[in-house]
Amino acid sequence: KSTSQVSYECYHVTGRTKAELAASIKANGPTEGGKRVWAVAKWDIAYRSSWTQNSEGLCKVIRVTAPPRCTITFPAWNRPTNATYPQSSWNSMTAILKQHEENHCVYGRKLAKEFQQQAIHISVPCDQINGVVKSKFESLSKKWRDESDRYDIRTNFGSKEGLRL
Repeated sequence: KSTSQVSYECYHVTGRTKAELAASIKANGPTEGGKRVWAVAKWDIAYRSSWTQNSEGLCKVIRVTAPPRCTITFPAWNRPTNATYPQSSWNSMTAILKQHEENHCVYGRKLAKEFQQQAIHISVPCDQINGVVKSKFESLSKKWRDESDRYDIRTNFGSKEGLRL
C-alpha cells in the first residue's frame, strides 16, 4: 500500500520591486544540480519488502510497502508596506509554482506504485532477493527521476504553465 505525504519548507525572500524579489530568490533559493532555483520538490521513498521461501528454494516477495514522501522548498515573502510589486502578482506566481512542484511529487507517487506492482512478482534464489529488489527499485527510480526532469524541459521549468515573477 502506498500513502503519499507532501510537506513544505519555506525560505524567505525580501524586496519591494520585481527586480529586488528576483535577486532575493536567486540569492536565497534552494539549490538543485548546483544552481539556485525558485523552488524544489524532493521525493524520497523508503521501501520495505518481505518474502517467503517456497519448496523449490526460491524466495518470493509477498509484501511491499513504499510510502512516498515529498518535500517542497518554496519562497515566502512578507510584503513591505512600501513595495511596488503587487501582492496579487506574488500570489499568482506562488500558486503556479506550488502546482508545478506538486506535479514533480506525482512522479514519486508513480515510482512507489510501479515498484509495488512489480516487486510483488519477484521470485529468485534467496541469496539474490535483496539485490534483485534493490536493483528493481533503483532502475524504476531512475526512470521516474528522468520523467520528472523531462517535465521541467517540457514546461521550461514552469514558464509554459504561466510561471513568471
